[in-house]
Amino acid sequence: MKNKFLFAISFLALNLNLLAQDFNKQYSVKATALIENKLEITSSPYQLTIKTLGEKSNKRFSAGVNLNTSYSNDISSNINLSLRFGKERFIDFGKNEKWRLLYGLDFPVGLRASIVSDRTVVALSAGVAPFAGLQFRINERLVVYTEANYELAASAFVSSIGNEQVRLGTSYMSPRSIWVGFELFKAKKG
Repeated sequence: MKNKFLFAISFLALNLNLLAQDFNKQYSVKATALIENKLEITSSPYQLTIKTLGEKSNKRFSAGVNLNTSYSNDISSNINLSLRFGKERFIDFGKNEKWRLLYGLDFPVGLRASIVSDRTVVALSAGVAPFAGLQFRINERLVVYTEANYELAASAFVSSIGNEQVRLGTSYMSPRSIWVGFELFKAKKG
C-alpha cells in the first residue's frame, strides 16, 4: 500500500512538473491531518488553496467542505461549504530568502446547513478577514506555511420553524493548520 501511495505522489509530481511550463501557480493542501496520521475534515473547512504568484503579491482562492455528524439523543449533521478570495503580500527574509512573511486580506463566503432531528437551519455568511502567516521554502517548488486570521462576518440564518436572523460576528483563527504548497511556474527561457 505504501508503494502505491509513493507511486501516486511521484506520478502526480511528474504531471504537475509538466504543467509547470505554462502556469505561475501554487497549489496547497491542508496537511495537518496527514501529519497527525488521520483524515479529518471537521476542523478547518479550507482544504485547498490556489495562488496566482506575482513578484510582490499573490492572488489567492481557497475552498473546502466541512462535514460533521453526531448521534446522541438527536441525530445532528452539519455541512459547511466555504470559499475565500483574497490578496496577499509578502516579505522574503533569512538565508537564501527561504522564509516568507505573508500578510493580506481575504473575503470569505460560506454556506452552512445544520440538521438536528426535525429542524433545519441554513446560513449564508460573508465577511472580511485580515491575515498573517509564515512560510518556509523547502526547495524550488515545495513550501510549507501556516496562517492566523481575524474574521468579521455577517450571517443570515433561516430555520425550518420560521426563525430568521441576521448576525454580525468576529472570530480569531490561530495558526493550527500546516499547509504544503507545490509551485508551478514558467520555465525561464535561456
